[in-house]
Amino acid sequence: MAVGLGGGPYALVGACFAAVADLTVGLPPDKRTLIFGVTEACLWVGLVAGPFLGAVVASAVGLRKTFFFVAAPSAVALVVVVLGWRESRPPESRSKFQWRRANPVGALFMLTTNKVCVLHSRRQFG
Repeated sequence: MAVGLGGGPYALVGACFAAVADLTVGLPPDKRTLIFGVTEACLWVGLVAGPFLGAVVASAVGLRKTFFFVAAPSAVALVVVVLGWRESRPPESRSKFQWRRANPVGALFMLTTNKVCVLHSRRQFG
């Protein structure tokens, strides 16, 4: 359950790279790759430093209170995304949203049929 709750912010990674791709379309390839590299580096610094900082916070305030140290920045990120994130593509290049194409059930189907996901879940949850 903790992995599922902690995985929520990682959903923003795809949106982050999509926005970087949209916003760097007119730049030369060397500048564009530099921006992608800096973005990737920032994400990896968070992934590497996060567990260390989590352990420091957990040892300082206790394991249960650590949840609030994680929940607070996640809540701020949610508010920033909901209120401040704007579509980075111009309106004329966007396709119209269709629920038929969104296929929210397809992701669940993929998780139940993908051998790696099924084997991992069987090993994790019996």
